[in-house]
Amino acid sequence: MLKVSSLKTFTRAKGQAKNWIEWIFCLFIVSFFSLSAVIPGGATRFFHLLVAASLFFPLLQHTDLPKSKIKLITFGFLLYILSALLSLVNTSNWHTGDWGFGRYYRFLFIVPVIIFTIKARLSAYRALLVGALIGSAIMAFFSFYQMDVLKALRVGLGKSLNPNRYGEIGFVNSIIIAIALFRFPLKTYFRVMLLCGFALSIFAGLSSGSRGAFLAFIATCGFLTWELTDRFSKKRRAAFLGLVGLISMGFFAALLSISPFWKQHLSRLLVEPKEYFSHNYDIEHSSIHVRMALAQGGLLIWKNHPFIGTGLGDVAHDMRELVREGQLPVNMTWGRLHNSYIDVLAKSGLIGFFCFLIGVLFLPFRMFYQAYSELPRYPAKTCASLSGMAVIIFFAVDAGASSCFFNKGVLVFLISIALLLGISLRPESRLLGPNTVENPG
Repeated sequence: MLKVSSLKTFTRAKGQAKNWIEWIFCLFIVSFFSLSAVIPGGATRFFHLLVAASLFFPLLQHTDLPKSKIKLITFGFLLYILSALLSLVNTSNWHTGDWGFGRYYRFLFIVPVIIFTIKARLSAYRALLVGALIGSAIMAFFSFYQMDVLKALRVGLGKSLNPNRYGEIGFVNSIIIAIALFRFPLKTYFRVMLLCGFALSIFAGLSSGSRGAFLAFIATCGFLTWELTDRFSKKRRAAFLGLVGLISMGFFAALLSISPFWKQHLSRLLVEPKEYFSHNYDIEHSSIHVRMALAQGGLLIWKNHPFIGTGLGDVAHDMRELVREGQLPVNMTWGRLHNSYIDVLAKSGLIGFFCFLIGVLFLPFRMFYQAYSELPRYPAKTCASLSGMAVIIFFAVDAGASSCFFNKGVLVFLISIALLLGISLRPESRLLGPNTVENPG
Protein backbone atom coordinates (compact mmCIF):
# COMPACT_ATOMS: atom_id res chain seq x y z
CA MET A 1 0.00 0.00 0.00
CA LEU A 2 2.87 2.35 0.87
CA LYS A 3 4.57 1.55 -2.43
CA VAL A 4 1.41 2.38 -4.41
CA SER A 5 0.95 5.65 -2.50
CA SER A 6 4.60 6.61 -3.05
CA LEU A 7 4.31 5.81 -6.76
CA LYS A 8 1.19 7.98 -7.09
CA THR A 9 2.90 10.85 -5.25
CA PHE A 10 5.96 10.54 -7.48
CA THR A 11 3.84 10.42 -10.65
CA ARG A 12 1.83 13.47 -9.53
CA ALA A 13 5.00 15.41 -8.68
CA LYS A 14 6.55 14.46 -12.01
CA GLY A 15 3.42 15.62 -13.85
CA GLN A 16 3.43 18.94 -12.00
CA ALA A 17 7.14 19.41 -12.69
CA LYS A 18 6.57 18.70 -16.37
CA ASN A 19 3.77 21.28 -16.48
CA TRP A 20 6.05 23.85 -14.88
CA ILE A 21 8.85 23.13 -17.36
CA GLU A 22 6.45 23.41 -20.28
CA TRP A 23 5.16 26.75 -19.00
CA ILE A 24 8.74 28.00 -18.51
CA PHE A 25 9.61 26.75 -22.00
CA CYS A 26 6.65 28.68 -23.47
CA LEU A 27 7.69 31.75 -21.47
CA PHE A 28 11.13 31.56 -23.07
CA ILE A 29 9.46 31.37 -26.50
CA VAL A 30 7.30 34.41 -25.72
CA SER A 31 10.36 36.37 -24.55
CA PHE A 32 12.71 35.36 -27.37
CA PHE A 33 12.08 37.97 -30.05
CA SER A 34 11.86 40.97 -27.75
CA LEU A 35 14.67 40.34 -25.25
CA SER A 36 17.16 38.77 -27.66
CA ALA A 37 16.89 41.90 -29.83
CA VAL A 38 17.41 44.55 -27.15
CA ILE A 39 19.70 42.82 -24.62
CA PRO A 40 23.41 42.34 -25.46
CA GLY A 41 24.02 38.59 -25.79
CA GLY A 42 20.28 37.92 -25.54
CA ALA A 43 20.15 35.41 -28.41
CA THR A 44 22.95 33.37 -26.81
CA ARG A 45 21.23 33.31 -23.42
CA PHE A 46 17.87 32.28 -24.82
CA PHE A 47 19.47 29.58 -26.91
CA HIS A 48 21.05 28.04 -23.81
CA LEU A 49 17.85 28.44 -21.76
CA LEU A 50 15.73 26.65 -24.36
CA VAL A 51 18.25 23.82 -24.63
CA ALA A 52 18.46 23.47 -20.83
CA ALA A 53 14.65 23.39 -20.44
CA SER A 54 14.30 20.75 -23.16
CA LEU A 55 16.74 18.40 -21.38
CA PHE A 56 14.69 18.12 -18.18
CA PHE A 57 12.85 14.94 -19.15
CA PRO A 58 13.75 11.77 -21.11
CA LEU A 59 13.60 12.68 -24.78
CA LEU A 60 12.75 9.50 -26.67
CA GLN A 61 10.06 8.19 -24.34
CA HIS A 62 7.08 8.52 -26.63
CA THR A 63 6.45 5.99 -29.38
CA ASP A 64 4.68 8.52 -31.60
CA LEU A 65 7.77 10.68 -32.17
CA PRO A 66 8.76 10.95 -35.87
CA LYS A 67 12.10 9.27 -35.13
CA SER A 68 13.11 8.78 -38.77
CA LYS A 69 12.80 12.53 -39.44
CA ILE A 70 14.65 13.41 -36.25
CA LYS A 71 17.45 11.04 -37.24
CA LEU A 72 17.58 12.56 -40.74
CA ILE A 73 17.89 16.12 -39.48
CA THR A 74 20.53 15.00 -36.95
CA PHE A 75 22.45 13.26 -39.73
CA GLY A 76 22.36 16.44 -41.83
CA PHE A 77 23.75 18.51 -38.97
CA LEU A 78 26.41 15.86 -38.29
CA LEU A 79 27.55 16.02 -41.91
CA TYR A 80 28.07 19.75 -41.55
CA ILE A 81 29.93 19.36 -38.23
CA LEU A 82 32.14 16.57 -39.56
CA SER A 83 33.13 18.71 -42.56
CA ALA A 84 34.37 21.32 -40.07
CA LEU A 85 36.30 18.64 -38.16
CA LEU A 86 37.90 17.49 -41.40
CA SER A 87 39.05 21.02 -42.17
CA LEU A 88 40.89 21.12 -38.82
CA VAL A 89 43.56 18.99 -40.52
CA ASN A 90 44.81 22.20 -42.14
CA THR A 91 44.30 24.45 -39.10
CA SER A 92 47.37 26.09 -37.58
CA ASN A 93 45.63 28.66 -35.34
CA TRP A 94 43.97 26.29 -32.87
CA HIS A 95 42.80 28.95 -30.46
CA THR A 96 40.71 30.76 -33.08
CA GLY A 97 39.81 27.44 -34.70
CA ASP A 98 38.34 26.13 -31.47
CA TRP A 99 36.28 29.31 -31.11
CA GLY A 100 35.07 28.96 -34.71
CA PHE A 101 34.03 25.35 -34.16
CA GLY A 102 31.46 26.60 -31.67
CA ARG A 103 29.44 27.87 -34.63
CA TYR A 104 29.17 24.28 -35.87
CA TYR A 105 28.49 21.91 -32.97
CA ARG A 106 25.62 24.06 -31.68
CA PHE A 107 23.50 22.66 -34.50
CA LEU A 108 23.24 19.38 -32.58
CA PHE A 109 22.00 21.25 -29.48
CA ILE A 110 18.71 22.10 -31.18
CA VAL A 111 17.74 18.44 -31.63
CA PRO A 112 16.46 18.12 -28.00
CA VAL A 113 14.63 21.44 -28.45
CA ILE A 114 12.89 20.02 -31.54
CA ILE A 115 11.91 16.87 -29.62
CA PHE A 116 10.69 18.80 -26.58
CA THR A 117 8.58 21.09 -28.78
CA ILE A 118 7.02 18.02 -30.45
CA LYS A 119 6.15 16.51 -27.05
CA ALA A 120 4.93 19.67 -25.31
CA ARG A 121 1.20 19.67 -24.59
CA LEU A 122 0.98 23.45 -24.64
CA SER A 123 0.66 25.23 -27.98
CA ALA A 124 4.17 26.40 -28.82
CA TYR A 125 2.87 28.11 -31.96
CA ARG A 126 0.48 30.32 -30.02
CA ALA A 127 3.32 31.21 -27.65
CA LEU A 128 5.44 32.10 -30.68
CA LEU A 129 2.72 34.40 -32.03
CA VAL A 130 2.30 36.15 -28.67
CA GLY A 131 6.07 36.54 -28.49
CA ALA A 132 6.17 37.96 -32.02
CA LEU A 133 3.50 40.49 -31.11
CA ILE A 134 5.21 41.59 -27.88
CA GLY A 135 8.58 41.60 -29.65
CA SER A 136 7.31 43.89 -32.41
CA ALA A 137 6.11 46.48 -29.86
CA ILE A 138 9.34 46.38 -27.80
CA MET A 139 11.58 46.55 -30.88
CA ALA A 140 9.60 49.45 -32.33
CA PHE A 141 9.92 51.39 -29.06
CA PHE A 142 13.64 50.55 -28.88
CA SER A 143 14.10 51.71 -32.51
CA PHE A 144 12.22 54.96 -31.90
CA TYR A 145 14.20 55.67 -28.72
CA GLN A 146 17.57 55.12 -30.39
CA MET A 147 16.71 57.13 -33.49
CA ASP A 148 14.81 60.01 -31.86
CA VAL A 149 16.54 60.35 -28.47
CA LEU A 150 20.03 58.93 -29.00
CA LYS A 151 20.13 60.16 -32.64
CA ALA A 152 21.58 56.82 -33.80
CA LEU A 153 21.96 56.43 -37.55
CA ARG A 154 21.43 52.66 -37.31
CA VAL A 155 19.53 51.00 -34.48
CA GLY A 156 21.47 48.32 -32.68
CA LEU A 157 24.70 50.25 -32.19
CA GLY A 158 23.81 51.24 -28.63
CA LYS A 159 25.00 48.95 -25.85
CA SER A 160 27.09 46.88 -28.27
CA LEU A 161 24.05 45.48 -30.08
CA ASN A 162 24.79 44.44 -33.65
CA PRO A 163 22.54 46.26 -36.16
CA ASN A 164 22.62 43.35 -38.61
CA ARG A 165 21.41 40.95 -35.91
CA TYR A 166 18.74 43.44 -34.91
CA GLY A 167 17.53 43.65 -38.50
CA GLU A 168 17.42 39.86 -38.84
CA ILE A 169 15.26 39.50 -35.72
CA GLY A 170 12.92 42.29 -36.81
CA PHE A 171 12.33 40.94 -40.31
CA VAL A 172 12.01 37.28 -39.20
CA ASN A 173 9.46 38.44 -36.63
CA SER A 174 7.45 40.21 -39.35
CA ILE A 175 7.56 37.12 -41.62
CA ILE A 176 6.13 34.85 -38.91
CA ILE A 177 3.36 37.39 -38.20
CA ALA A 178 2.49 37.76 -41.90
CA ILE A 179 2.03 34.00 -42.34
CA ALA A 180 -0.23 33.82 -39.28
CA LEU A 181 -2.36 36.65 -40.68
CA PHE A 182 -2.94 34.70 -43.89
CA ARG A 183 -3.24 31.13 -42.67
CA PHE A 184 -4.09 30.93 -38.95
CA PRO A 185 -7.67 31.23 -37.58
CA LEU A 186 -7.61 34.38 -35.44
CA LYS A 187 -10.17 36.51 -33.67
CA THR A 188 -10.63 39.95 -35.21
CA TYR A 189 -9.05 41.90 -32.35
CA PHE A 190 -5.94 39.68 -32.37
CA ARG A 191 -5.71 39.92 -36.17
CA VAL A 192 -5.71 43.73 -35.91
CA MET A 193 -3.03 43.57 -33.21
CA LEU A 194 -0.89 41.30 -35.37
CA LEU A 195 -1.33 43.60 -38.35
CA CYS A 196 0.02 46.46 -36.24
CA GLY A 197 2.82 44.17 -35.02
CA PHE A 198 3.72 43.37 -38.63
CA ALA A 199 4.14 47.07 -39.45
CA LEU A 200 6.15 47.70 -36.26
CA SER A 201 8.46 44.76 -36.99
CA ILE A 202 9.20 46.06 -40.48
CA PHE A 203 9.92 49.48 -38.99
CA ALA A 204 12.35 47.85 -36.53
CA GLY A 205 14.02 45.86 -39.31
CA LEU A 206 14.45 48.93 -41.53
CA SER A 207 15.78 51.02 -38.64
CA SER A 208 18.71 48.58 -38.35
CA GLY A 209 20.04 49.70 -41.72
CA SER A 210 20.97 46.09 -42.52
CA ARG A 211 20.98 45.85 -46.31
CA GLY A 212 21.55 42.11 -46.28
CA ALA A 213 18.55 41.50 -44.02
CA PHE A 214 16.42 43.88 -46.12
CA LEU A 215 17.30 42.09 -49.37
CA ALA A 216 16.60 38.75 -47.67
CA PHE A 217 13.22 40.08 -46.53
CA ILE A 218 12.33 41.13 -50.09
CA ALA A 219 13.30 37.70 -51.46
CA THR A 220 11.30 35.95 -48.73
CA CYS A 221 8.26 38.11 -49.46
CA GLY A 222 8.46 37.01 -53.10
CA PHE A 223 8.57 33.36 -52.04
CA LEU A 224 5.65 33.82 -49.62
CA THR A 225 3.55 35.68 -52.18
CA TRP A 226 3.88 32.68 -54.48
CA GLU A 227 3.17 30.12 -51.75
CA LEU A 228 0.29 31.97 -50.10
CA THR A 229 -1.57 32.21 -53.42
CA ASP A 230 -1.33 28.49 -54.20
CA ARG A 231 -5.07 28.11 -53.59
CA PHE A 232 -5.98 30.89 -56.05
CA SER A 233 -7.01 30.38 -59.66
CA LYS A 234 -4.45 31.41 -62.29
CA LYS A 235 -6.31 34.67 -63.00
CA ARG A 236 -6.65 35.63 -59.36
CA ARG A 237 -3.05 34.67 -58.69
CA ALA A 238 -1.75 36.83 -61.54
CA ALA A 239 -3.90 39.77 -60.39
CA PHE A 240 -2.74 39.37 -56.79
CA LEU A 241 0.93 39.16 -57.82
CA GLY A 242 0.49 42.32 -59.89
CA LEU A 243 -1.11 44.09 -56.93
CA VAL A 244 1.73 43.02 -54.65
CA GLY A 245 4.21 44.32 -57.24
CA LEU A 246 2.49 47.74 -57.33
CA ILE A 247 2.34 47.95 -53.53
CA SER A 248 6.05 47.02 -53.35
CA MET A 249 7.00 49.75 -55.81
CA GLY A 250 4.95 52.25 -53.79
CA PHE A 251 6.67 51.08 -50.61
CA PHE A 252 10.12 51.50 -52.19
CA ALA A 253 9.25 54.98 -53.46
CA ALA A 254 8.02 55.99 -50.00
CA LEU A 255 11.10 54.52 -48.31
CA LEU A 256 13.48 56.37 -50.62
CA SER A 257 11.64 59.67 -50.18
CA ILE A 258 11.30 59.40 -46.38
CA SER A 259 14.69 57.92 -45.42
CA PRO A 260 17.91 59.62 -46.60
CA PHE A 261 19.86 56.66 -45.17
CA TRP A 262 18.14 54.09 -47.37
CA LYS A 263 18.14 56.40 -50.40
CA GLN A 264 21.90 56.78 -50.13
CA HIS A 265 22.65 53.11 -49.48
CA LEU A 266 20.33 51.63 -52.09
CA SER A 267 21.74 53.97 -54.74
CA ARG A 268 25.28 52.96 -53.72
CA LEU A 269 24.40 49.32 -54.44
CA LEU A 270 24.19 50.24 -58.12
CA VAL A 271 27.42 52.24 -58.26
CA GLU A 272 30.00 50.81 -55.86
CA PRO A 273 30.42 47.30 -57.36
CA LYS A 274 31.39 48.95 -60.68
CA GLU A 275 33.88 51.16 -58.83
CA TYR A 276 35.53 48.15 -57.22
CA PHE A 277 35.94 46.29 -60.52
CA SER A 278 37.48 49.42 -62.04
CA HIS A 279 40.02 49.42 -59.14
CA ASN A 280 38.55 52.56 -57.60
CA TYR A 281 38.63 51.49 -53.91
CA ASP A 282 37.24 53.33 -50.90
CA ILE A 283 37.63 50.78 -48.13
CA GLU A 284 37.36 53.39 -45.39
CA HIS A 285 33.90 54.59 -46.45
CA SER A 286 32.36 51.76 -48.45
CA SER A 287 31.15 48.55 -46.79
CA ILE A 288 30.40 47.17 -50.28
CA HIS A 289 34.07 47.57 -51.26
CA VAL A 290 35.03 45.88 -47.97
CA ARG A 291 32.74 42.92 -48.70
CA MET A 292 33.99 42.59 -52.27
CA ALA A 293 37.63 42.62 -51.14
CA LEU A 294 36.87 39.99 -48.50
CA ALA A 295 35.04 37.86 -51.06
CA GLN A 296 37.99 38.14 -53.47
CA GLY A 297 40.40 37.07 -50.72
CA GLY A 298 38.13 34.21 -49.64
CA LEU A 299 37.92 32.79 -53.16
CA LEU A 300 41.71 32.97 -53.51
CA ILE A 301 42.07 31.05 -50.22
CA TRP A 302 39.60 28.44 -51.45
CA LYS A 303 41.54 27.96 -54.71
CA ASN A 304 44.62 27.13 -52.63
CA HIS A 305 42.67 24.57 -50.53
CA PRO A 306 39.79 23.42 -52.78
CA PHE A 307 38.56 20.25 -51.04
CA ILE A 308 38.79 20.59 -47.24
CA GLY A 309 39.56 24.30 -46.97
CA THR A 310 42.26 26.18 -45.11
CA GLY A 311 40.87 25.13 -41.72
CA LEU A 312 38.94 26.95 -39.02
CA GLY A 313 40.80 29.92 -37.58
CA ASP A 314 43.27 30.37 -40.45
CA VAL A 315 41.42 32.82 -42.70
CA ALA A 316 42.89 36.00 -41.15
CA HIS A 317 46.43 34.57 -41.47
CA ASP A 318 45.83 33.58 -45.10
CA MET A 319 44.44 37.02 -45.92
CA ARG A 320 47.61 38.62 -44.55
CA GLU A 321 49.67 36.29 -46.76
CA LEU A 322 47.64 37.29 -49.82
CA VAL A 323 48.23 40.97 -49.05
CA ARG A 324 51.97 40.36 -48.53
CA GLU A 325 52.21 38.49 -51.83
CA GLY A 326 50.32 41.23 -53.67
CA GLN A 327 47.44 38.93 -54.68
CA LEU A 328 44.92 41.00 -52.74
CA PRO A 329 44.94 44.65 -53.76
CA VAL A 330 43.76 46.06 -50.43
CA ASN A 331 44.77 45.34 -46.84
CA MET A 332 41.79 43.26 -45.65
CA THR A 333 42.86 40.74 -43.01
CA TRP A 334 39.59 39.90 -41.28
CA GLY A 335 38.75 36.43 -39.98
CA ARG A 336 35.17 36.51 -41.27
CA LEU A 337 34.40 37.17 -44.90
CA HIS A 338 30.90 38.71 -44.66
CA ASN A 339 29.55 36.03 -46.96
CA SER A 340 28.62 32.69 -45.42
CA TYR A 341 29.04 30.75 -48.67
CA ILE A 342 32.55 32.06 -49.33
CA ASP A 343 33.27 31.67 -45.61
CA VAL A 344 32.48 27.96 -45.66
CA LEU A 345 34.30 27.47 -48.98
CA ALA A 346 37.47 29.07 -47.63
CA LYS A 347 37.37 27.30 -44.26
CA SER A 348 35.99 23.86 -45.20
CA GLY A 349 36.38 23.62 -48.98
CA LEU A 350 33.98 21.98 -51.41
CA ILE A 351 33.22 19.18 -48.94
CA GLY A 352 32.14 21.67 -46.27
CA PHE A 353 30.20 23.73 -48.81
CA PHE A 354 28.27 20.66 -49.99
CA CYS A 355 27.53 19.59 -46.39
CA PHE A 356 26.37 23.12 -45.57
CA LEU A 357 23.94 23.21 -48.48
CA ILE A 358 22.60 19.71 -47.74
CA GLY A 359 22.62 19.57 -43.93
CA VAL A 360 21.76 23.16 -43.02
CA LEU A 361 19.55 24.37 -45.89
CA PHE A 362 18.17 21.55 -48.05
CA LEU A 363 17.19 18.88 -45.48
CA PRO A 364 15.39 21.26 -43.08
CA PHE A 365 13.65 22.95 -46.04
CA ARG A 366 12.55 19.55 -47.38
CA MET A 367 11.11 18.57 -43.99
CA PHE A 368 9.17 21.81 -43.75
CA TYR A 369 7.90 21.35 -47.29
CA GLN A 370 6.75 17.79 -46.58
CA ALA A 371 4.96 18.94 -43.41
CA TYR A 372 3.34 21.78 -45.35
CA SER A 373 2.08 19.35 -48.01
CA GLU A 374 0.60 16.81 -45.57
CA LEU A 375 -3.16 16.26 -45.34
CA PRO A 376 -5.23 16.98 -43.35
CA ARG A 377 -3.84 20.46 -42.79
CA TYR A 378 -3.77 21.67 -39.20
CA PRO A 379 -3.44 25.48 -38.89
CA ALA A 380 -0.49 25.63 -36.47
CA LYS A 381 1.40 22.91 -38.34
CA THR A 382 0.76 24.53 -41.72
CA CYS A 383 1.80 27.99 -40.51
CA ALA A 384 4.90 26.67 -38.73
CA SER A 385 6.08 24.67 -41.76
CA LEU A 386 5.55 27.63 -44.12
CA SER A 387 7.33 29.91 -41.62
CA GLY A 388 10.20 27.41 -41.47
CA MET A 389 10.62 27.45 -45.26
CA ALA A 390 10.49 31.26 -45.18
CA VAL A 391 13.14 31.49 -42.43
CA ILE A 392 15.48 29.23 -44.41
CA ILE A 393 14.95 31.33 -47.57
CA PHE A 394 15.59 34.47 -45.53
CA PHE A 395 18.88 33.27 -44.06
CA ALA A 396 19.98 31.64 -47.32
CA VAL A 397 19.75 35.06 -49.01
CA ASP A 398 21.12 36.97 -46.01
CA ALA A 399 24.09 34.57 -45.98
CA GLY A 400 25.21 36.05 -49.31
CA ALA A 401 25.71 39.46 -47.69
CA SER A 402 26.80 38.52 -44.16
CA SER A 403 28.53 35.85 -42.09
CA CYS A 404 25.25 35.10 -40.29
CA PHE A 405 26.12 31.39 -40.04
CA PHE A 406 29.55 32.15 -38.57
CA ASN A 407 28.64 34.75 -35.96
CA LYS A 408 25.86 35.02 -33.37
CA GLY A 409 23.30 35.38 -36.15
CA VAL A 410 23.37 31.57 -36.35
CA LEU A 411 21.59 31.45 -32.97
CA VAL A 412 18.62 33.40 -34.34
CA PHE A 413 18.45 30.85 -37.18
CA LEU A 414 18.80 27.86 -34.85
CA ILE A 415 16.17 28.95 -32.31
CA SER A 416 13.66 29.77 -35.06
CA ILE A 417 14.27 26.50 -36.91
CA ALA A 418 14.15 24.38 -33.74
CA LEU A 419 10.78 25.76 -32.61
CA LEU A 420 9.21 25.71 -36.08
CA LEU A 421 10.47 22.18 -36.84
CA GLY A 422 9.13 20.93 -33.51
CA ILE A 423 5.68 22.36 -34.30
CA SER A 424 5.77 21.12 -37.92
CA LEU A 425 6.77 17.56 -37.00
CA ARG A 426 4.09 17.00 -34.37
CA PRO A 427 2.30 13.71 -35.17
CA GLU A 428 -1.47 13.74 -35.61
CA SER A 429 -1.92 11.82 -32.34
CA ARG A 430 -0.37 14.74 -30.44
CA LEU A 431 -2.26 17.37 -32.42
CA LEU A 432 -5.53 15.72 -31.39
CA GLY A 433 -4.57 15.18 -27.74
CA PRO A 434 -6.92 16.35 -24.94
CA ASN A 435 -4.76 19.35 -24.04
CA THR A 436 -4.39 20.82 -27.52
CA VAL A 437 -6.75 23.02 -29.43
CA GLU A 438 -5.68 22.34 -33.01
CA ASN A 439 -8.39 21.95 -35.61
CA PRO A 440 -7.96 20.80 -39.20
CA GLY A 441 -7.92 23.70 -41.62
